[in-house]
Amino acid sequence: NTCNEAQWEELFGEHGSIAQTQKSDYWAVKPCMSNAAFIDGLNFCIDRKTFAAKLGATPSNDYFGSAYQSDAENGVYYNDTAEHKAAVADNLAGTDGFGYSLEKAKVAFKLASDELIASGAYHEGDTISLEMAWMVSSQEDRYAKPLAKMIEDAFNSCGGGLKLSISHFYGAVYTDVYYK
Repeated sequence: NTCNEAQWEELFGEHGSIAQTQKSDYWAVKPCMSNAAFIDGLNFCIDRKTFAAKLGATPSNDYFGSAYQSDAENGVYYNDTAEHKAAVADNLAGTDGFGYSLEKAKVAFKLASDELIASGAYHEGDTISLEMAWMVSSQEDRYAKPLAKMIEDAFNSCGGGLKLSISHFYGAVYTDVYYK
């Protein structure tokens, strides 16, 4: 999700190291998705505690949820290890403990906007259009719309020279998310 065009081609192009794709089927890589500040903004703008509470769920800013054990025989949970804590320390610093900080998101998004305009990838006043893929359309009201609103609101209020618009793709079958 964060490849630039050269990386994508190296991994998935005609002679890709992971998969081989015909040029006619190349993925249209979005410049913002390889911008580190933009990715940071995405991480910081999601209020996981509020979002999870509305869903009756437990918030997390981890790849693994709190139930994953790294050592089942001794009851050691991966998220409790020193290695995990070190891996997420930078993303949690200055946040609510789950990676959310609207202020940090806005700063990151403003930097991303400035960098993307300076690079020529976008021009002042352009709208970045992103698509989020969901496995089923029943996820629209519960997950897709609220998540997109958090991201768009944070980006569009950062004071940068770009706007962000998110659309959604719902697969006819869940595997469409991976293959379409």
